Amino acid sequence: MMMFGKLQAAFMARILATHSATAPPVILHHRIGSAFSKRARQTLALKQNVQFYQCIHAGDMPGTRLALSELAGGYRRVPVLQVGSDVYCGSDTIAWYLERRHAFPSLFPSSESSGPPSDIKNASIGTILHEYVDQILWPQLVPLRHSYKLPESQKADREKLYKMTGEEAPKHLSDARAAFAKYCHLLAFQLGPNNFIHNTSAPHWSDLVMSTPVHAVVNGWKVVEKDSEVSSIWSHYGRILKPWMERINRACETTHDIIQLTPADTLGVAMNYQSLEQPGIMNCGDGLLVGNEVEVYPGGRDDIGKNPKELPEPPVRGRVYSSSPLHITLARKVSLRDGDGFKDVQLTVSFMRGRLATKKLGDTTTNKSATPSSPPDTSTKQKPFIYPGDLKR
Repeated sequence: MMMFGKLQAAFMARILATHSATAPPVILHHRIGSAFSKRARQTLALKQNVQFYQCIHAGDMPGTRLALSELAGGYRRVPVLQVGSDVYCGSDTIAWYLERRHAFPSLFPSSESSGPPSDIKNASIGTILHEYVDQILWPQLVPLRHSYKLPESQKADREKLYKMTGEEAPKHLSDARAAFAKYCHLLAFQLGPNNFIHNTSAPHWSDLVMSTPVHAVVNGWKVVEKDSEVSSIWSHYGRILKPWMERINRACETTHDIIQLTPADTLGVAMNYQSLEQPGIMNCGDGLLVGNEVEVYPGGRDDIGKNPKELPEPPVRGRVYSSSPLHITLARKVSLRDGDGFKDVQLTVSFMRGRLATKKLGDTTTNKSATPSSPPDTSTKQKPFIYPGDLKR
């Protein structure tokens, strides 16, 4: 055990020596088999100059992602991107962070060969499509999975997460098939003879987003093999959609070896870097200021006021560090496990706005704990999280 501890310490020392204070390790927390994790891996692969590590989480039930929960304040969904002590929750948050920090090649390429490398119009469309796919379409498709032998160990958790019991799922099966058929129809119509959604020369963020539910139904849940109606739908639209997905996969092959870190390694990384995020507020009408103590509910407003034990995951508590119409970033002072003891560190956790809800806990604007006590020199800070002007026409 002592020898293992020494090897682990030496391994961590090599990682820390490789990365400066202004270029922390980039770590993707994900799960093999998750359609959303696949989207995040593809997003990172498109950013060809980003070298990243991975931490694979085998389980997806409460209690199986303790280190991730420590980093993200109770949030346990994947994917999550960790950059030093900054944590980005969800594939959309990851995409916008990468575009801000690593502009080229762009996730939002222009459809015009002579146009700019990135296009704010298509970036906005991609974000709106993400909201539709993840928040509206995905719940409609859930019965396609739940109607076919969901493991007993997952039933109660998924009923909380999707607000639909295993017994109810078959009742919605015909509607789920129709939703899948409608989506495939519109998607095939949009693609037409083009290689990608916006007629770009390389995959766009929209391509990654819109391929996710198709990948889940066809390859992940393998509903095509279990449901003759869905199989018939796919035999018709797959002639267009399957080659499109293959083009995306070819373009999103990772070109470097990915070193795997343990959950303990990721906590060690968080302890050794200060945040590169900047505090600041871009008014979006919610009245929040830097320093306000809030709770973020990933499941939405319906979860506010409920017994935490009834929720699929607890709200994430912290102090507002930065906020805009597109995002909210919380600062969290936590004690992370460090060998046999604990170390106090400050983390930031970022979410894109959308389904999530925020609850202000009190007027704490004068509390300084949302600002690092000894921040790095401002010249090393990256620009504020997300502003429309980040992408030029």
